[in-house]
Amino acid sequence: MAGGCAVAYAQEAFVSGVLHYVDCQAQSLGSSGYQALAGAQSGFMLVIAGLLIVAVALFGYRMLAGRLTGPMDAVGLMLKLAVALTLATNWTAYQTVIYDVTMRGPTELISVIGSRVDIAARPDMQVEMLQQTDLALIDLGKLGVGRKELLVGNAAPSDPQSLAQGAQNGPSQAPFNAALAIDRSLDFAADANALRFARTIFLVGTVGLVAAMRLIAGLLLALGPVFAPLILFHATRSSFAAWFGALAWTMIASIGIAISIGLELAFLDPWLAGIVALRRADLPSGASPTEIMAFSLVFALISLGTVVTAAMVTRMGSTIVRDTSNVIVASAFPTDVLPSPALAEGTYSAAANRSRALAVSDAAVALQRREVAHFSTETQSSIRQTQQRSETLKTMEAELSVAARPFSNRLHNRVSAGAQRRDRIS
Repeated sequence: MAGGCAVAYAQEAFVSGVLHYVDCQAQSLGSSGYQALAGAQSGFMLVIAGLLIVAVALFGYRMLAGRLTGPMDAVGLMLKLAVALTLATNWTAYQTVIYDVTMRGPTELISVIGSRVDIAARPDMQVEMLQQTDLALIDLGKLGVGRKELLVGNAAPSDPQSLAQGAQNGPSQAPFNAALAIDRSLDFAADANALRFARTIFLVGTVGLVAAMRLIAGLLLALGPVFAPLILFHATRSSFAAWFGALAWTMIASIGIAISIGLELAFLDPWLAGIVALRRADLPSGASPTEIMAFSLVFALISLGTVVTAAMVTRMGSTIVRDTSNVIVASAFPTDVLPSPALAEGTYSAAANRSRALAVSDAAVALQRREVAHFSTETQSSIRQTQQRSETLKTMEAELSVAARPFSNRLHNRVSAGAQRRDRIS
């Protein structure tokens, strides 16, 4: 792995050489490490095969114990097996879905964002500007800031001839020149220290953070076959989610660091070029060492803040995804259709102590209860229909009786006169 990454160290290309070397090592670590773990000759493949067998055996035990809620359990197991096998053994799919997205996704996103904003967003442009800025800091450290031009007399603070001339002018002038030389030497030492600290902070805040994110991403990608099979089990699924979240964290942090570096270079590169041009023309640059150190420190803290913010965003996103998945699972598998109270409460402690015969009988009883409930529902609906029919018949009979009542009264009241006389005689 190290043989494929050339180490090209030179003072004129220190930053670019380090960044190219670290990027090459990170990519080699991610690809070669994955292929070493997922290769056919690797002993870790036996561990993956054993985990797959355990997952299928546990599913069969749950099926015999009556703890399954429906065919969706089998579909979920098949999906988990497919994801685990794909991520743990297939380098082509892993490279397309995980490796390229983690290693090259931030670069493409930064290029898109940088095209809309006036910053140095492209990685090649950033590497070149970082190298130019580092060379400008080195040149400024060699040239100094020109404090001798700012002082009276344009004399160097530790110039022996000036000190000797001051001593000849009189005893009162010599101590003054000696004190002035001490003050000037302190200024030069403070400027040199400020420039050294500024360059150190600049390198750590840019090259250090970029190299750290790339190497962490490469290590996580190399451990893909280790974490992929953990998705099969509920107890270890959080570890797989943590690994996936760490990859997302490196991506978000890399994007934030690149944007912070682009903003820093957009201001620092031309500013340093102007200061170096002044010094080469023997003109003073004022308090530039302190300003450069403060500016580099501020943007180093901003880059570090983006790393912390990316971790917080990733953690919040994982929480949202977990809560959403729990809601989806709860809606797909409601507790009122679960076959046993232990499964409905989300615990298997009571069912684990029971025999398989009792578990099968519980499943049969639950099935019978569901059938009885369905039959009772149909019976109640038929009873309601019969009652509605009887009420309709009663209503129709009442209407017919009301309609026939005048005719019956009329026939009952018609009696002939001869019949009435006959009834009196008799």
